[in-house]
Amino acid sequence: MTPVLLPDCGSPPPYAKSPGQSPLPGYVLLEPLGRGGFGEVWKCEAPGGLHKAIKFVAGDTDAVTNTSTSAQLRQELDAFQQVKAIRHPFLLSLERVELVGNELVMVMELADRQLGDRFTECRAQGLPGIPREELLGYLREAAEALDVIGAQYGLQHLDVKPANLFLTAGHVQVGDYGLVSKLDAGKNRGESRGLTPRYAAPEVLCGQVHTRSDQYSLALVYQELLTGTFPFNGTSARQLMMQHMSAQPDLSALAEPDRAAMATALAKQPEARFASCTEFVRALAGTPPAAPAPGSGGSGVTRAVPAPSGRGGAVGPPDGTGTPAYGSAHETLHNGALPFADSLPQHIRLEQILSVVPTAWLQGRPAAHPGRPPAQVVNAILRAAEARTGGPAALGAVSCGADGTWTCRFLTTIDPRVARVKLDLLWEEGGVAMDLRSEQRVVFRRLAPQPPSSGWFGSVGKKAKAPDSGLEVSVELPETSHGIGEVTVIGKYFGNPPPDFTKSGEKVIVKLIDGIRRTLNNVEDRRKHPRVPAPFPLELFPIHSDGHVEPPIPAVCRDVSAGGMAFVCKVDPPTKHLYVTFDGVAGTAGLGVLIQIITSEWQENEVLITSRYRLDLWPDRD
Repeated sequence: MTPVLLPDCGSPPPYAKSPGQSPLPGYVLLEPLGRGGFGEVWKCEAPGGLHKAIKFVAGDTDAVTNTSTSAQLRQELDAFQQVKAIRHPFLLSLERVELVGNELVMVMELADRQLGDRFTECRAQGLPGIPREELLGYLREAAEALDVIGAQYGLQHLDVKPANLFLTAGHVQVGDYGLVSKLDAGKNRGESRGLTPRYAAPEVLCGQVHTRSDQYSLALVYQELLTGTFPFNGTSARQLMMQHMSAQPDLSALAEPDRAAMATALAKQPEARFASCTEFVRALAGTPPAAPAPGSGGSGVTRAVPAPSGRGGAVGPPDGTGTPAYGSAHETLHNGALPFADSLPQHIRLEQILSVVPTAWLQGRPAAHPGRPPAQVVNAILRAAEARTGGPAALGAVSCGADGTWTCRFLTTIDPRVARVKLDLLWEEGGVAMDLRSEQRVVFRRLAPQPPSSGWFGSVGKKAKAPDSGLEVSVELPETSHGIGEVTVIGKYFGNPPPDFTKSGEKVIVKLIDGIRRTLNNVEDRRKHPRVPAPFPLELFPIHSDGHVEPPIPAVCRDVSAGGMAFVCKVDPPTKHLYVTFDGVAGTAGLGVLIQIITSEWQENEVLITSRYRLDLWPDRD
């Protein structure tokens, strides 16, 4: 077979959209990113000046008047709404989906590049494809995401291919949900519309969707990106469709150990494939399958039992039981394939991976769910570092001084006039009211309740005194409307509010400041977070994608910022995600914070690691 990545079959239609169009209020099309049988994908400018990807999934031209077609589009809309509600680190965020006329319009996160781009880089370096261990790391992430939407939400992606596996900060995110389907949608619901025959499973080509349809496509992607060859040599859509349904795949370009796993994943009958995409990747990596997840007991932690031999316990079994933990972290391969956590001796397994967990969970002991939001824990770390060094708070951090005043500074390019309009939308945040709005300053206030009058006649014939205490959050806007300016937000109490009010008011202040920062801080990702030296002793708990916790590793913190931290230790951690516990840092006692390793570099006899906080895996507990 010729080692080349063939284009998708079919001739795409000309672009129906054009730059400058506004398909949704506030969204302006900039340039096309791709097209196919499904429709088109465009880069667009969203409200606030952010860049997003917007996809148009076209229905039939008579969809508005054709009842069956309209019902089909609404069925697809329901499926996309389910995807929109899913939060997972390896799923590209679907931010908005609407039915406009005869097409579905979806707004998605804009990724850095596609996995196919990485393949092209490797080919330019004289390699047959992406190095195997690197590719297995990518596939493991994609498999976890596909298993989550399949087992937990009853969905199949149906368009798994290199162009729909996106790379963001070195990790894969599955995206481009133009064909996503409910497993109970039934036959002949139009899956053939917009299909890429090159990667479609046989049953999908026949109008049926199975829990293992995406696994078939993922296997095709593996051989193609690893070797530059494809298991089927058809050169037209019709030839490929016939080969998928009747021909045996050509696996000769693969090493012998890979062929058995690939043959199983590419079985014509979906029941003969692996129980999940994750089990398929495990088979490729030469690791035993995971044991079924124990039943949840409410303590947040269970003891894991070593996996039995054979294929009896998949992370994502066919019937939707024992699925991976929601929002789980990720293990990658370093210096060869590492064993999965459940192939190690008996150890601890978290039932749910969150941004912050009790240290007791990491030690195998029961504990209540952590009530403190992760942003507050990170702010406590920053305040402790600043207290030791005497330095100012890092940009983007919310710090609290000794006098109880909360402060946050950040950068923005938003014109002050526009900023004031945007802040108008936040007045309901925490029950506050906009008390002042001038050219450069906006003030929000929440008044403490007035205590009832005392005495026999306290409530008769007297007008209640106006409250003279409460909390206040002021926003100082930049003086210039050109370029980048610095916004200062200050939160404090005024008057003498009662203790109950000040206790609950801290959460209101922090939430409101965070809302202001999210509304105006539009250049946070364009510059590094200033780092504050922080020589804290640490303990690192490596966490695997299935929730298994490794024994702790001692480390020493170098510096911290609002976005992450750097530290040194004597060994290279075996996973990309770790829980970090801090010794002697006020506000973090008994808690572990989830981080993701960005870089690691050996320096003499220790490894220097930089990381970022994973604050996105946290349920809304308002």
